Amino acid sequence: MKLTDIQEYFLNLSSADNFEAIKLQADGVIQAGDPADAEDFLNLLSKSLSTQGASVQSSNPQLYDQYEVMWTLLAFKAFPTLESNDQENLLKTRFLFAIQNGFNPDALVNEYFLDYKDDSVVKNKFSIFVKYLGMNAERLGSNTVEVEGKKYLPELRYWIQDYSKFPSKTPKRGSVERLAYINQSGNVRSLTQVYRQALMKVLKFYDDLVNVDRPRKVVDEEDLEDAREDMEVLAQAWQEAQGGAPLVSQAPNQQVGLNIDQKLQDLRNRVGR
Repeated sequence: MKLTDIQEYFLNLSSADNFEAIKLQADGVIQAGDPADAEDFLNLLSKSLSTQGASVQSSNPQLYDQYEVMWTLLAFKAFPTLESNDQENLLKTRFLFAIQNGFNPDALVNEYFLDYKDDSVVKNKFSIFVKYLGMNAERLGSNTVEVEGKKYLPELRYWIQDYSKFPSKTPKRGSVERLAYINQSGNVRSLTQVYRQALMKVLKFYDDLVNVDRPRKVVDEEDLEDAREDMEVLAQAWQEAQGGAPLVSQAPNQQVGLNIDQKLQDLRNRVGR
């Protein structure tokens, strides 16, 4: 996608048709683009909102809210390429909002392991992100959060503090510890199911930043798509081998089996299994 092809839509953000055209392109970048593409798109949207945002917000608040969601999701997609002060601001003020609007923190963690082969570099960056996240003042829920006998506003930083102090049999927390906290913490009882799900994503991101566990195999989106296509081919080949039409006209069953075995091996090599 070339931004020059869609710049005309940014000339009038108040237009519902223009919004749909912009959103279509933005969704593509968020779902399948790279951080650099997202940053370019983000800069164009930011520039347009700086001159038209107040007008859109005044005339159509709901439309403005949708632009705000779009901006936030683009910002987190572009996160690895942003300046440190922008990263700090996002983790302090927009992280929960992003999660509540579809952002997947796992994708961000995965991006850093793809970009950096040296775990010490990732660990250093993640330690900074933990600090920023620990200052997040976004509110989750309406009741106070009690931490070590003191009551606080239900800001994300206090939820993280409460979780970090919750009894655990291991210093390296994971899914078991998160579930125990969600099911047993008195603070969590007042949360709705939707809020609990959001909190689980926050806490998983927090644990990922603290633990810095590189996945056994980090697979990028192109590899995943190739793997999906190969699995479809394998499924078709298996069906054909079981009595459907042969892969090659009048080919012996042994040849079909060899084709399947080869594709399985190629797939294993690609995803590291």
